[in-house]
Amino acid sequence: MSYQQFFIKALADILLVSDWKIDAMVARTYWLIDSKPDWVKPLIKKIYLHFNTDIAGITKRKVIDFIMHDPQFSMLWRQRRHQLRIRQFNLEQRTIPAKLKCDLPPLHDLKILSEWLGLPHNQLANYSNNWRINDQSTQVYHRHYHYHWIKKKSGQKRLIEAPKQRLASVQRQVYLGILNHIPLHNACHGFRRQHSCLSYAQAHAGKNVVIHLDLANFFTSISIRRVYAIFTTIGFHDSVAHALAGLCCEQTPRAIIKQNTQLNWHQQKQLMAPHLPQGSPSSPVLANLCAYRLDLRLSALAEKLGGTYTRYADDLAFSGNIDFAKHSRQFITLVAHIAITEGFSVNHRKSRIMHQGVSQRLTGMTLNTFPNYPRKDYDRLKAILHNCVKFGHRSQNRDKLPNFRNHLQGKIAYVHSLNPKKADKLELVFNQINW
Repeated sequence: MSYQQFFIKALADILLVSDWKIDAMVARTYWLIDSKPDWVKPLIKKIYLHFNTDIAGITKRKVIDFIMHDPQFSMLWRQRRHQLRIRQFNLEQRTIPAKLKCDLPPLHDLKILSEWLGLPHNQLANYSNNWRINDQSTQVYHRHYHYHWIKKKSGQKRLIEAPKQRLASVQRQVYLGILNHIPLHNACHGFRRQHSCLSYAQAHAGKNVVIHLDLANFFTSISIRRVYAIFTTIGFHDSVAHALAGLCCEQTPRAIIKQNTQLNWHQQKQLMAPHLPQGSPSSPVLANLCAYRLDLRLSALAEKLGGTYTRYADDLAFSGNIDFAKHSRQFITLVAHIAITEGFSVNHRKSRIMHQGVSQRLTGMTLNTFPNYPRKDYDRLKAILHNCVKFGHRSQNRDKLPNFRNHLQGKIAYVHSLNPKKADKLELVFNQINW
């Protein structure tokens, strides 16, 4: 790769790393080349005007091609290439903002990292390379994770990879000491303090149309390279970033994968590669950080078309009024295209377009006028409570749940978050059950 190609790739990365606005892109370019030459703003303005009408179509490849074939840049390169220098910049840094002011621990090398985590150096190497041990070992006690398959409503199975106690405490330390200090996109509502499924859905109440999309294999589609890019972006040295990424990622043993015959080739390949395990304390926030650019582009797309966008884990929600509703199917195609370019994929079987004439539902609540608990679900829960009073709680525990009382209390608490008056009526019936 020539220095010109390297320079243009770094320039394209720094333009796409955050807000697609002229002033913000100019500031990031100044930071990249560590100077403020007069040619930057005209070039950025030309790039912005060229792509502004097609936000969904912006990709790194297109930006590189535009800069490469721009006659102004070609002339500039011939005249000033000896002056054009860039800061040390990792081309994988495309997930979170390039400049972050976070209160992070000074982990300059592996020795300091081991002390900070409370692990001997040999154990740090063991845990950070855990996928090699898990994949090669046939002994369960050698593995660092517990595995179990959970059946979903669709009939398919979801793999939960829960770290064992020592590794879980290490991952929790990484989450609390590092990841918890990194800002997330405003559209992100899952696994985040002062945000919930209610705040995720509330933004779409009373709209003419609500669109719900689902990202397929959300956690397993995030590779260890993307996790490594998170830690290098926030300023950690390569060796420390590699160790942290290894601590937070997992490669599923082949014996576990063979237990589920429903998996297709692509799903098996994702599990066999180092990925974010669903069940780890650090995985939710890392998944949110890896989806930062996805949130950035989808919120910009929705805003340009007069809509609203929020995300709760792998659930994407969009809403808008009449003009937005007219182009809802074309909009889904644009979203799917953006998701693919950002390393995700949309599960089109779960896509839903809900107009005002039908029940608009997100995360178990209706949104036609305001967030509320669905009438059918409320009547069903009320009937279960009455039957518990009349026939005993064991007669209603058809799924043989180990703690049926807590299960019902959780459902009542969820109703209370949406409609306290209805929840009070259910609470009166619940208190009459003979446990």
